[in-house]
Amino acid sequence: MAYHLAVRNRPKDTEKAISLAKYAYERTGDFDFEDSCNWVETYAFVLIRMGNEEQKKEGQKIIEELRDRRYLPKTLRDYIDKKYTKKLTLRSNWD
Repeated sequence: MAYHLAVRNRPKDTEKAISLAKYAYERTGDFDFEDSCNWVETYAFVLIRMGNEEQKKEGQKIIEELRDRRYLPKTLRDYIDKKYTKKLTLRSNWD
């Protein structure tokens, strides 16, 4: 739900999207590794897409840390590379 709210990118959905994504993110340790990584990525995406400047920086940091995980599933690593590499290189181009 948080991802879909972020994709719609309506300012009125910001608080709800961040709240939902954060709720899942804070519980990532309760689920298997691949699900957890997906939820971490979703939280970062929502922050980057909808958050204030501080939240966007937090989202960038989360993606960088997730990308650097040694045992990140290949499918998720490839997805992150495709979706974020250009944005991680061009930090001013997150929107």
